[in-house]
Amino acid sequence: MKAVTKKKNGKNSEIWRRFKKNKTAMVGLAILAVFLVLIIFADLIADYEEVALGQHLDNTLQPPGNGHIFGTDEYGRDIFARVIHGGRYSLLLGIGTTAVSIIIASIIGALTAYYGGWIDSVVMRILDMVMGIPLLLLAICISSALGGGLRNLAIAISISLVPQFTRVIRSVVLNISGVDYIEAAKAYGTSDWKIIVSQIIPNAMGPIIVQATMSVANVILSATALSYLGLGMQPPTPEWGSMLSDGKEFMRYSPYVVLFPGLAIVLSALSLNLVGDGLRDALDPKLKD
Repeated sequence: MKAVTKKKNGKNSEIWRRFKKNKTAMVGLAILAVFLVLIIFADLIADYEEVALGQHLDNTLQPPGNGHIFGTDEYGRDIFARVIHGGRYSLLLGIGTTAVSIIIASIIGALTAYYGGWIDSVVMRILDMVMGIPLLLLAICISSALGGGLRNLAIAISISLVPQFTRVIRSVVLNISGVDYIEAAKAYGTSDWKIIVSQIIPNAMGPIIVQATMSVANVILSATALSYLGLGMQPPTPEWGSMLSDGKEFMRYSPYVVLFPGLAIVLSALSLNLVGDGLRDALDPKLKD
């Protein structure tokens, strides 16, 4: 057991060493860390009810400064406070929906790849038809049918992510399911479910983690787009997409109203993509261009 733990720790150390050599990945990790710190301690930095939601009509559209780092919006609300509190919805929605989609896709992808046959053919053809619809368009259709709100937004994005995750996981499982230790487990009489859960999925986690990291950025962008269209978070809840939608009328004279939520979206998506690229190269250096 100690030898296995030592080997695992050594492998993790090697992955971290390769990851650290990627300067752009480290920059992305630093930006992401700043976002996470601001989001975690958002309540200590700015009171949610008073600063993010409270309206101060005598202090509307104030430029950055005078006690407001990012200025104020059309209702006199502090933009900085709304950005960091809105990050909770955007980032947690991205992480949560990605995790749910991966769990569902792991079950479908592993079962279809492991058993193959007509089950694999039927499931893959259904997913091919679903993937013929662009992800954002599919999310818009589902969100329109369910209505606005955080829960319905999460359901819409999770459903739209499952097909692409399933195909990725299926391809990884197909490569693993024929190796010697899987055949040995079958010969030993290990149940199919135990083989899938304890052998196949853990050994497929590398590509899954990379795909998940990059998908969180896409989820944030999709959630932002849906909120911008009025299909996501509803006012006055601070969310980056809804902040852009509310501030578009004032961007000509007060560009900071949309500038800072827009920068938050761009930097968070960029950092996650950089971290995903770094993880891809660290987990399998042969994939590096």
